[in-house]
Amino acid sequence: MQEPRRVEGIEYREPMRRDELLRLMAEFDVLLFPTRGEAFGFTALEAMSMGIPVVASNVDSVPEVVSDGGIICEVNDVKCFLDSVKELISSPDYAMELGARAKAIVARRHSPSVVGKELLAIYNELSE
Repeated sequence: MQEPRRVEGIEYREPMRRDELLRLMAEFDVLLFPTRGEAFGFTALEAMSMGIPVVASNVDSVPEVVSDGGIICEVNDVKCFLDSVKELISSPDYAMELGARAKAIVARRHSPSVVGKELLAIYNELSE
């Protein structure tokens, strides 16, 4: 099996425990999420819950998850991804605004209490 291509200047990490990953994510200025297929977008959601702005692909449910808490780029639009990351790094106020929006989106739509209430309503409806 061929080894994946390594790019100079990118730090590669071995798989890690969730608590280690969350500590590492807390250091992020932005989450670059150029996925080509994603069932839901939990990686983006975790970053957003920490107030980290997301630059993600316009694929599957990712745009709905990210909403206005980040920037959406077409899957193969490398220029969009690069320009968006540059903009967030060079505009800390804009990055903080997106991060705050991202955190609010998670609290409003994806927090355990909100999701729990929605699931309970569905179960109650199905049991009638």
